[in-house]
Order: sequence, then C-alpha cells, then structure tokens
Amino acid sequence: MKIKLTTLENQKTWSLVLFSPNYHPIGSKWVFQIKYKLDALVKRYNACLVAKGFIKKEGFDYYETFALVAKLTTIHCLLALAAD
Repeated sequence: MKIKLTTLENQKTWSLVLFSPNYHPIGSKWVFQIKYKLDALVKRYNACLVAKGFIKKEGFDYYETFALVAKLTTIHCLLALAAD
C-alpha cells in the first residue's frame, strides 16, 4: 500500500482540497489481489485503491464522478484509421 500511495502521489493523481459542510465525499477502500504464475507460484501482490461508487445517490452526486478512460489499443486503432 505504501508503494501504491507513493506512486499515486508522484503521478499527481489527486490533490487535497477543503470542501463545504454540505458536500458528501465518496469513500474509498483497498482491494488486494495475489497474482499467480502458471505453475501456481506467487508472481506479485497487487493493491488497488477504489472508490465506493455504490453509495452515490441519483440526482445528488450521480453525474459528477464519471471519468472517461481510453485504452492504448483503442488509441492505436484510431491513429491507424486516421493514417489511412
């Protein structure tokens, strides 16, 4: 978790801000996974910090947390089509 938090801070993924008392922030939690090799040996341990999006209320904070993310393969396909 320390490595993951350091990486997120170095990439400037978020910034700390003060919010008003009527604002209800969405919480987060850690999800841990163990990645295995084909021969069942541990390859690496993985930790992800995820938002608890299931606590949102429609009409209140429902439309404010969407972030569009494009995969690298999608960008490659679009660039290949544009080059033709």
